[in-house]
Amino acid sequence: MDFKVTVVIPLEVIDNLLCSAFEGGSNYWATRADIRKKDPGGEATYTHEMPQRGGELYIYDGEEGKKYALNLKAIQRGLEAMSKWGEEDGAHHWAHVIAGNDGGQIDADTGDAFLQACLFGKLIYG
Repeated sequence: MDFKVTVVIPLEVIDNLLCSAFEGGSNYWATRADIRKKDPGGEATYTHEMPQRGGELYIYDGEEGKKYALNLKAIQRGLEAMSKWGEEDGAHHWAHVIAGNDGGQIDADTGDAFLQACLFGKLIYG
């Protein structure tokens, strides 16, 4: 028998994840983030806050030479992907997301894993 539970991830955790990715966690492969659409309410102070507030960014993958859209749909997809990862996939990153990494601080590795989950559904780099 399997059980299903719902986990609520606070906006602050998403902000911390993307901030950690943008400020160093993903810089070895994500070379640029361009604003495609600003958040409709104008609530975002920083670029990394726009997707979770209804805006959209293009993230440029310097390794593949492609761009990927980061928006609400991608964030939801990334959270769902991470929640299903096994140990070999990086399940410890999901544990950090759930815990808010003990006080709301998310490290660069987990931020990078989250951004990759949003864009690719799995860890490709790192």
